[in-house]
Amino acid sequence: MRELDNYLDKEDDIIIADGGDTHTWIQLGRTVRKPYRLLDHGLFGCIGGGICNTVTARLLHPESRLALVTGDGSLGFNFMEINTAIRYGMKFVIVVCNDASWGMIRHSQQLRFGRPFDFVAWLGATPYHSMVEGMGGKGFLVTSPEELRPALDAAFAADTVALVNVMADPEVISPASTSLSKLGAYKSE
Repeated sequence: MRELDNYLDKEDDIIIADGGDTHTWIQLGRTVRKPYRLLDHGLFGCIGGGICNTVTARLLHPESRLALVTGDGSLGFNFMEINTAIRYGMKFVIVVCNDASWGMIRHSQQLRFGRPFDFVAWLGATPYHSMVEGMGGKGFLVTSPEELRPALDAAFAADTVALVNVMADPEVISPASTSLSKLGAYKSE
């Protein structure tokens, strides 16, 4: 998130944040340089609307660099709207924090019950970059920190929707997951 914050350093750059853990990380790591340039679903909001929000932001701000930063689970909700954006000639970048799981759920299970229930929380390493290429967009796979900046350069230079699929460590737990693990754990006397 720090690399992305450093990369999107212009006052008019826009980031749409979507997801659970990913939403938390971008909220903790983004430097807001101008009002209404970091948009999200809010605390306890409905995840999965990031692509639709990004399409709207593109229509309202055609001149701005625009990135959707989303988790892999959230991306899946409305994934095919990427096809809509490509068909209508839109240009923006999607950065997926891909921990191959419903990370916030998986981590809160780990904290609360001592182990995750992977039969419901594990998604696997989905090749979203290839899926976007199959629709006519550009896709980039990032598996190490030094690959991120070149992938962002190529994605923002693309003349279409570009997706940067960043394979993240599935064991890193966000502060939001820690909080979620404690919901319902308190009893009144």
